[in-house]
Amino acid sequence: MKHNARIRTVLLLTAVCLLITVLGIALREKKSAIVVSHDEAPAPATDAEVELNNVSYSTLGADNFKLWDLNAVKARVFDEGKKLILDGVEITFYQRSGASYRLAAAHGELDMETRNLRISGGLKAILPDNATIETQSAHYDNAARIITTDDPITITRGPLVMKGVGMIADLSTETVTLLKNVNVAGKQ
Repeated sequence: MKHNARIRTVLLLTAVCLLITVLGIALREKKSAIVVSHDEAPAPATDAEVELNNVSYSTLGADNFKLWDLNAVKARVFDEGKKLILDGVEITFYQRSGASYRLAAAHGELDMETRNLRISGGLKAILPDNATIETQSAHYDNAARIITTDDPITITRGPLVMKGVGMIADLSTETVTLLKNVNVAGKQ
């Protein structure tokens, strides 16, 4: 029995020494706060709910055919996710024939309920035959698959340059109609 009492006393002393050692180390190595400084401009104030970088979005038709892809450098989310304000927009519209239409603009606004798009700022579209369409702004109606603008427009196809004001581009029928002041000239 005396032997068990000695073992208990040694174990108790060991535990007390271990506790004192741990507390001593913890109190001696009191940590100071780490401060990291950086020279960044403060983020601009915005009332966006969320800001995202390098955004990709796709839309499918009722039969699961991919209608279009959208990529943006930046997106700001508003109205509980119903509206996206986009910067650095690139859109690819797909046709069942396998053709695709690429469009790029500085800015855009996507309505998430209708999937309609408003795009602006140096808008440039490249058609499957490498013809280009340039204007300042346009509206895409997702249900009708029609792109419209009231701005001056230039279409370049090889040596032909067509200019006018206003356009309707029907992606379903793959037709483009200039609305007024149409002028066609050849490039030299």
